[in-house]
Parts: sequence; structure tokens; C-alpha cells
Amino acid sequence: MVRGLVHSIRREHPDLVILVLYRKNPKALDEFVSIMRDALVALPTLAVVNWRDPDDLVELLRLTVEEVLIPPIDLVRFLNSARKMLGGENDRTLTKRLKEKLGLGNLIGSSPAFVSELKKIPPAARSDATVLISGETGTGKGLFARAIHYLSGRSEKAFITVNCGAIPLELVENELFGHVRGAFTGAMSSESGLVQEANDGTLFLDEIDCLSPVIQVKLLRLLQEKEYKRLGSAKIESANIRTIAAASSNLEEALEDGRFRGDLFYRLNVIRMHLPPLRDRKEDIPALALHFLRSYSYQFKKEVTNFAPKALSLLLEHDWPGNIRELENTIERSVVFCGNNVMQECDIMMPQHQKKIARRTLKEEKTCIIENFEREYIVCCLRAHRGNISKAASEAGKDRRAFWELMRRYQISAKDFRNQFIG
Repeated sequence: MVRGLVHSIRREHPDLVILVLYRKNPKALDEFVSIMRDALVALPTLAVVNWRDPDDLVELLRLTVEEVLIPPIDLVRFLNSARKMLGGENDRTLTKRLKEKLGLGNLIGSSPAFVSELKKIPPAARSDATVLISGETGTGKGLFARAIHYLSGRSEKAFITVNCGAIPLELVENELFGHVRGAFTGAMSSESGLVQEANDGTLFLDEIDCLSPVIQVKLLRLLQEKEYKRLGSAKIESANIRTIAAASSNLEEALEDGRFRGDLFYRLNVIRMHLPPLRDRKEDIPALALHFLRSYSYQFKKEVTNFAPKALSLLLEHDWPGNIRELENTIERSVVFCGNNVMQECDIMMPQHQKKIARRTLKEEKTCIIENFEREYIVCCLRAHRGNISKAASEAGKDRRAFWELMRRYQISAKDFRNQFIG
């Protein structure tokens, strides 16, 4: 039944999915979550369940379920929730908004190192304590920060991200705290800063190790006293914010070197999370890769559904210095150019210097290149003639039967091109 629902969702592309789960069955729920994770990754979803297990509700939220309702259902709330999720926006705009808002669909993995950190999210969300997330670039620190915010009591308020390393040092104070009129040359009017925008919500300070000593002092006051001053103002303003910080470098080393204040470090380091690099959780690569494959296949309206064994082996061999971000980028690029239902090793569009040398013989390499070219050529011909096999075969210089045999070999369907618009 669940698999049939997945097929219907992929075929119909509904604007909203409403899931109704009548009773708790741990085994069935695990299967349901596993199957639906990829099907719902790009769809706004409202779930109705009749039990209150927090762990199960978190699992549903990881499917990008925006809201979970528990009976008895208030009809007005139900209709308002559905209306809010649809929001009068088209499907693509709404999908993008929900994915940006929740960021929970990419929290994928079952390796012990990852799961131990994942389990810290619910208790961290229930408190207002500061959180310090460490880990290499691309390990998902921003996703964890969003998950904490949207599972917290501040979820209806703003989540403001500040990339401390991307703002020039002389502008950081103004960006964070704002200024009053006349504070500096060109300050023709007063402006609030990002701290004010995050009021009652969450302030996420990424790359916090890039802050100058002067700003570190002012940030410490904000954390301790919940107070700050705008540039050029003597007035003390209050800020009711929850702070989450992240750093790619080792803050302990910066502390020892005197580049980072000890009192600020300990004020931030109340709840500590460390996200392992992808090379240390390679058992999660297949699930992550499949998640990105299906997500971008849906986004680009392609039918790439899985990886060939050799393609998956190639992904597992790589050390992924850019971590999950690099893996996602690689899969997105590969889906764009893949012309088959199953992604082959030669379809993985990784930089040439990152590929292992001599994995295949010259004959095998040549065969793979030829097959890839034939597949792409056939797709281009069919697209140009909107699925008309006779015209596509004529352009390719082949008779209709030979062209059809190539289509069958590469599992290409003419009907996929009949409703496409050219231009």
C-alpha cells in the first residue's frame, strides 16, 4: 500500500500530501519512513497520528513533514495548517520554501558517530541553552542548527544566519547590532542589525572563529546580559534570542593561541555537538547519495532511480574532502547528464583528478564512453522531435527498428518526450 502511494505521488505531483496513521506499529513505521523519505523530500506534507511518541514525531519531521496533528483534530486548525502550507504559492516556490525552512530531510545517516549527535537535537531544542557545533566545512552544521530551531518553542520566530567569515571585519559590528543616524559617514538613517531581526528567535553564528577580539567582547555581553548597543548609540537595548554557533576550525586550538576568548568559548560551549566528516561515516554514503539522486531526479524531471554497483563503489572509494556538500554537488551534476534509469560508473561526474586510475581496462573504458554517447545522442534526437521515433531515427541515420533497439537497450521511452516544449 505504501509503495503504491509512493508511485501515485511521483506520478501526480500533488500540491499537498496528508498522511493519516491510525495506530502505532514500530516495524510498519520504520518501513513507512524508509520508503516515504525519498518520495516526500520535495512535497509539503501534513501528518495526522494518534500517538505521542517524541522519537516517532522527530522521524516524521525528518521526512519534511511540516506539521503533525494528534486527534482530536480541530477542524479550523487543520484547514489553517493546510492553507498555510499551500500559501497561494506554486508548487516549486512552496517546495523551495519548505526545504529551506525545515532542512530536516537531509539529516540522513545511521552510523554510530552521526546518530549519537542526532540524538542531541530533541533535548537541545527543548532548552534555550547555547549550542556550539563543530565540524569540517560541508558536514551539515547549518542543517543541525535549523533542526534545533524548528523543533524548539521559537520555531514560529525568525532563524537568522550570520556567516561571520563572509563579512568584512570592519562591518561585522554594524551587521550584528545596527547603527543610529550619524554613527558614521553615510549613516543617513538608523538601521537595526541582525540581532534585532532574530529577536524572540534564533541567531546562528557560522564560522564564529573568524570574529575579531573586539566583536568577541560585545558578543560575550550579548550572551551574558542579553543586551547590546547600536553603533553610535548610548542606549542599551535588550535581545531575547537563542544563540547557536558553529566553527570549522578547532576552537580549542584558537583558545590556546589566544585568538579566541576563553570566557566566550565557555559561554558558547554549553551544549556541544561535533559532526564527523563523511570519510569517517562512509556507511552513510549510499543512503545520502540515493537521497540526493531521487531529489534531483524529481527536480529535473528525470527517471534516474538508482546506482549501478560500480557507480556506488566509486562513491565509496572517494574521501570527500568537501563532505556532504561535495557529495550533493557531484550527484546533482551527474543527474543532469545521466541519460539512463540507473546511474552507471561513467555517469558520475567527478573531477578527473579525483577518480581512481586504472579501475577498468582500455576496452571497458571505451565501451562505457561509447554507451554514454549513444544514450545522450538518442535522448537529444527524441527531444528534438518530441518523441517521434521515425523522425528521430531518420536524423540519426538509422532505420526505425535499429533505432528502437537502441532505445530498448538503454531503457529510453519515447513517451517521456512527447509533452516537452522546445525552446
